[in-house]
Amino acid sequence: MTAHRGGPARFVALWLLVVAVCGGASWWVIERVGRETGASAWRVPTTSASGTTAAGTAAPVGSNTSAASTSASASANPAPKPSVVPPPDPITTASAPNRPNPPAVTVRSFATPAGTVTASCRGSVIELRSAVPRDGYQVSQHSEDGQLEVKFQGAGDEYEVHVSCRTGTPVRSD
Repeated sequence: MTAHRGGPARFVALWLLVVAVCGGASWWVIERVGRETGASAWRVPTTSASGTTAAGTAAPVGSNTSAASTSASASANPAPKPSVVPPPDPITTASAPNRPNPPAVTVRSFATPAGTVTASCRGSVIELRSAVPRDGYQVSQHSEDGQLEVKFQGAGDEYEVHVSCRTGTPVRSD
């Protein structure tokens, strides 16, 4: 039998090269598609020690803030302000068509004893961002005619949250 020069080392080097090329190409495609759809402009709010997010909204129920800082924040800010995410910068290329900027995305959260609903509006279009039930509850959701309905069901009780877009802002309409 003849010995192969480099044997496993050559195979490993070739494998690493293929992984690097495929990984780089995948990230380039993801970044490009994200830029075209505006996904790169979406921000995830971070919670400060005062119980508010970087966008100025109240932290969600069950977040890592202490009870004292949450109650102080709640008395200082009785109604959470919606966070507005600006539309992405238009891509300027020679072949890019002139498209109007899409409306800004506004995100709000609504807490119940059974869980928290986070919804967003882009103009008059409502979208469920998340529905997080508390322990012992299950969640279901339904959308119809520009209205979002989220149900939290537990042992013997049920909470419903109805959300729609009013002037581009998610509004609870129970």
